[in-house]
Amino acid sequence: MQKRTFLTFFLLCFFLLIQNVSGQEGTSMRIHGSIGLSSMSEKSYGSGFWSGFGFSFLIKKDVHLSFNFGAWNSQVTAKPDGLQNGSLTVSPFFVSLHYFPGHKDRLIYPYFFIGGGYIFTSFRMEELVTIPEITFSQKVDNSPGGQVGAGIQLKVSKRISLSADVSYLYNKTSGTTTLQDLNFGTTTEDFSLLLSAIIFQIGIKFLI
Repeated sequence: MQKRTFLTFFLLCFFLLIQNVSGQEGTSMRIHGSIGLSSMSEKSYGSGFWSGFGFSFLIKKDVHLSFNFGAWNSQVTAKPDGLQNGSLTVSPFFVSLHYFPGHKDRLIYPYFFIGGGYIFTSFRMEELVTIPEITFSQKVDNSPGGQVGAGIQLKVSKRISLSADVSYLYNKTSGTTTLQDLNFGTTTEDFSLLLSAIIFQIGIKFLI
């Protein structure tokens, strides 16, 4: 978590510096936050509460470069050759392009976005009852992913906007099952995972 917080802070400071150096009109930064629901593609993974935040910059007419970080938690039902019962936390960090067609002339307007980044994942398995000589554990690897979506934005004032959107997040990664046996040693087995999800979210943006 400390590494992710540092990365976000570093990017924020970096682009604030770019803004001050460039001095171009219309490069003001927008910060935003959102909440919503994540519905994962795999039926064995439950839906989770989504929360996120980020910031963006105007790079071209109607186009913003956006940096977003969010997370949700899903309860997992055991599946053969996959994850056991437990709790899965998915935390994407994405860089994306947001396109706002004709937003200057409208109170309510659509927007579209596409991007990619890195997805941090952790899995906490429920305790299994095994014989004392055996220890069983699982972990999920971090991996790159992509996202595409569309939404509607409402201007509340010159500096404040409300938004609602839906997006599809694609992520294919791998997991590892580790079996430690005091008598026969340690064995590991890798397996693939599809952690894709549909994310519904509402948010608020501030121009600063």
